Amino acid sequence: MDSATLTELLNDMRADLPPNIRKVLDVAAENNWELNPPGVTIAVRLNHATDKLADPVYISWVVGRTQKGKLSYRFDGCGTRGLVPLSGADLLVYLADPTVVYLTDEDIQERSNAHDERVRPKWDDSAEPEVNAMKQLGGTLLSVDRAFSSPPITGKPQESKSSPVSAKPLRVMLPNL
Repeated sequence: MDSATLTELLNDMRADLPPNIRKVLDVAAENNWELNPPGVTIAVRLNHATDKLADPVYISWVVGRTQKGKLSYRFDGCGTRGLVPLSGADLLVYLADPTVVYLTDEDIQERSNAHDERVRPKWDDSAEPEVNAMKQLGGTLLSVDRAFSSPPITGKPQESKSSPVSAKPLRVMLPNL
């Protein structure tokens, strides 16, 4: 999309809203829905016309009104499709030269390690079993009942040994997937 087409699109958006959008807004108003402050978000998606390696960039502004009623456009955020977040100043640099966000081999390895840690957290021998269980299962501990007279078990889980004393199992709330 060249700048003339972008300008034309913005001018067309100033015209009356299409009937399908107007209908949604009318039904919402009739049923007491209102704008969630600040009101509206505009998102612009840009591709580079000649650099096929450049990731598309997404920019958003929040549109609302000031306390005095003046129309306000506040920069909300931006980033590339490659999940590289950009500040407002970085965006201008990126638009001039998309190669500034290319990931190095070190960046890729660091992201991979961080992902592995989030997906499979390591067992911490110094932590309580409940803490490790929450980290491993990704849930919230609801309760722990111990029927043992011995001190709490620490360390890595071991094979279950039959015991005449029964213990209530850990109850955890698993996250919605």
